[in-house]
Formats: sequence, C-alpha cells, structure tokens
Amino acid sequence: MGIKKVIFSCPSGMQSFLPLKEKFEIMHISEFLAGMDLNMENPGMKFIYHDSSVLGRKLGIYDAPRKLLDMAGGFIEFGEHGNLSQCCGGDLAFSMAFPETAEKMAKRISEEAKGKGATIVTASPQCYHHLKKYGDVMDIVEVVDRSMR
Repeated sequence: MGIKKVIFSCPSGMQSFLPLKEKFEIMHISEFLAGMDLNMENPGMKFIYHDSSVLGRKLGIYDAPRKLLDMAGGFIEFGEHGNLSQCCGGDLAFSMAFPETAEKMAKRISEEAKGKGATIVTASPQCYHHLKKYGDVMDIVEVVDRSMR
C-alpha cells in the first residue's frame, strides 16, 4: 500500500505498534505537529501540561507537546512534571481495579491546575477521558486548533 508513516493520537496504540517500527515511521501526533511551521497565538488561556505515563515514561516523548504549548503561549508546568509527573490513574485496568485511588490521583492533578488558573492539556485520550471528570481538560490537538491564526 506504500504506507511509510503512521501517526497516533493514542500513546497506548502507538506503543502497540512499536514492533513494526522497522516497516513504518511511527510517531505521536504531537511530534508530527511540532515538526510543522505553525502560526499560533494564545487564545486567551493558561495551559498546564499533564505528561501521560505511556507517552512520557514509556515512549520518552516529553518535548513535542511542550513545544506546541510554547508556540500557543500561556504554558506553565505542574510542580512535578516530565519523568516525575503524577499519573492521573486513567489506565483502564487500574481505574477499574482501584476506582477510589484513581479518582484521588485525578483530583490531585485537577486541584493543582485549578489553583494555578490553568486548563489541563494532555496528549492521551485515556488521560483526557479520566481527567475530564474532575476538571477543565483539552487535548493537545484542540489547543493547536484554537491557537491557529
């Protein structure tokens, strides 16, 4: 079929394709967008980025989402970020097995974001779905869309 590149919005989906990385270039949507010459401006919001455990610690992707948020403006960090970022508890197996703990984890993240007057931005559908129950959350692609001039 001539497919050379596969772009993922889901870090877990991307991780499942890693055994095929010799056949295709595999990248996260944040990496793809960060490599483009985008003309962005802040839409009047403050953004705080939540590092997904899979995208960050498992896939090592920390810089691309931050580059996009820097381009959008209004970007701040959580007290613990990058490799030290708090897990939101959104992994399906974890949240089903330990729902109260998963809720506490997400609430902690949401409370810090609220305290800083920021909207949480994530680059993981699992984190988005889970955190959305407890606070104001946007996907990284939504930020790019709102910030385009």
